[in-house]
Amino acid sequence: MRFDELDLEEAVLDGLDAMNFLETTPVQELTIPVILEGKDIIACAQTGTGKTAAYVLPVINELSKGLHPANAINAIIMAPTRELAQQIDQQIEGFTYFVPVSAVAVYGGTDGIAWEQQKRGMEMGADIVIATPGRLLSHIKLGTVDLSQVSFFVLDEADRMLDMGFYDDIMQVYKLLPATCQTIMFSATMPPKIRTLAQTILKNPEEVKIAISRPPETIMQTAYVCYDMQKLRILEDLFSKSRPQRVIIFSSSKMKVKELASTLKRMKFNVAAMHSDLEQSQREEVMKEFKNGRIDILVATDVVSRGIDINDIKLVINFDIPHDPEDYVHRIGRTGRAGKQGTAITFVSPSEFRGLNNLMRDIKVEIKRETLPSPQDIVEMKRLKIKEEMQEIVENESYDGYKEFAEELLAEYTPDIALGALLRLAFRSELDQNNYPEIRSFSVDRKGTARLFLAVGKRDGYTARKLVDMLKFKCGLRDKYINDVQISDNFSFVSVPFRDAEEVVRKLNRLNRGRRPMAEIARDGENGAQEAPVRKPRRTKTEDYQAAGQAYAPAPKKPARNVKPATPVPATPAAYDPAPAHDETVHAEPSHDQTAYDPTSSPRRKLKTKTQPHPDIPDFSKMSNEGFDWSAFMKFDEGTAWGRDENGKGKGKATKSVRKTPKKAVTAAQRVAAKGKKRK
Repeated sequence: MRFDELDLEEAVLDGLDAMNFLETTPVQELTIPVILEGKDIIACAQTGTGKTAAYVLPVINELSKGLHPANAINAIIMAPTRELAQQIDQQIEGFTYFVPVSAVAVYGGTDGIAWEQQKRGMEMGADIVIATPGRLLSHIKLGTVDLSQVSFFVLDEADRMLDMGFYDDIMQVYKLLPATCQTIMFSATMPPKIRTLAQTILKNPEEVKIAISRPPETIMQTAYVCYDMQKLRILEDLFSKSRPQRVIIFSSSKMKVKELASTLKRMKFNVAAMHSDLEQSQREEVMKEFKNGRIDILVATDVVSRGIDINDIKLVINFDIPHDPEDYVHRIGRTGRAGKQGTAITFVSPSEFRGLNNLMRDIKVEIKRETLPSPQDIVEMKRLKIKEEMQEIVENESYDGYKEFAEELLAEYTPDIALGALLRLAFRSELDQNNYPEIRSFSVDRKGTARLFLAVGKRDGYTARKLVDMLKFKCGLRDKYINDVQISDNFSFVSVPFRDAEEVVRKLNRLNRGRRPMAEIARDGENGAQEAPVRKPRRTKTEDYQAAGQAYAPAPKKPARNVKPATPVPATPAAYDPAPAHDETVHAEPSHDQTAYDPTSSPRRKLKTKTQPHPDIPDFSKMSNEGFDWSAFMKFDEGTAWGRDENGKGKGKATKSVRKTPKKAVTAAQRVAAKGKKRK
């Protein structure tokens, strides 16, 4: 169905024509007439099916008639995230180009200036307010929002808002709306909580459910499971097999589009970028050049996934896997048109592997996983490309300016050396297989796990439990992520999450530093079986020198150091000299009349002598107590001596004064009674 077949105003249709929106999507075809009739509706549709235009267009159409208050908020659109609120605001800006309808986006994460702008826009009476629940409630509490004149209340991605805990916020806003307000709800899924919410806020709603479309069978769909750093290498390998013609590369963001286009230009490819930062005239010029064949590769965002009609597009590449199945269908739908064959390739990173499985489940299509090119394949393709370019130069005889220089080189070097040196100078390390270590095939199953090869086994003392413990404590993996452990005598296999495979390999090889690699990602064998990596045999020093064009000569041995000669051993040993006979008298018991032991005469130890006092210090121990006045040492506290008792005897350290009167005897009952008085 076309938009002009719907009951829309002419000004709204003019805006759609300017945006190249001609035909409706299934969700737009089914929901727009219902909303125009003024009925409540709940629609289940995936993101990317055109649901934003499905509820925005009828709201703009009704507001354009001039039957609603001019200086009041007439429509509230609630979105779960500020990114989605911004996207909706941008689409409304395009749809209302020829319509006198205003809109303002209200979301958090901004500074004070943005807050004031949002506040002023709502106070002046913007027709449409696109808001996140939290920020809208903040303005309501401050009294800057009047919802008494709202005629349309839209909930976009209602299931996601409930998952984020916005149910109470939604109900608070809903209670402030007038009873005559039309409520529109869109959700990607229809769980029980969504149906409960619909029964609460919707009045006799119409229910619309849209199934996801499927891509044409004429498109051959494949996927490369790889890391981000491998994607450019794969592109280079794909384009080296044949010249790219009419190729579209989709990326998720305009920043990636700009970077990828610049990189491909440096690789001498004829490429152009298409994104939202370009002016309308620039977009038209790029599309014109691409249709005419003057541009081979078009790198674009989803801005060209719809609304372009270019025949004979041979290849579509998803540099990033799209988030929504409908976006994937629209992207690859640029090829394989009119019954012709087409090819669609999708690059899937470890974090996106689960999304690939969900995508195949939603569109009910099996996407074949391709094997990554090996370093040998890449180098071989580069060699073939060099030969083809040289053949073209020879056939066109476009080498006249270089013949004289070639003769000079051949006069100094042999042809093989001269040509080899020129290839090395021109292509650097592009023809060296060791320059492509990251290009390899990974063994990944449908669960998103990778198969690892470990160079340890039973002979190294490992069991399944010990291997799991090592991965658990050394690599930080949890037990539930370690599966399918197989232990042989000399090696082992284990399955880990694909996103963690590279990090696990790095940590294990770091533990085995200085020796052979302990872990590697297993490569795919025949029939999908896992095989141990093929290791290159280590070259000897002789082979290393031969590869460098030199003769190997081992280093001379170091001369022996001058060692002092040992003491000569006599030819005849000395005669045997037995020990003296045991003398029993030595250990005889001492007699009773033996002289007593004198310790001072013993040489075995020295006795400690008392330290002599200093001659200037008097010896108080020899002083007499007679006639000594102890009153000088008495404290004035009841006549008690300081450091002495009443008899004048020393008590060591200074003590507290002692009362002369004895303490009274206190019974247990008296102590209990005293404690009770203290508590009171």
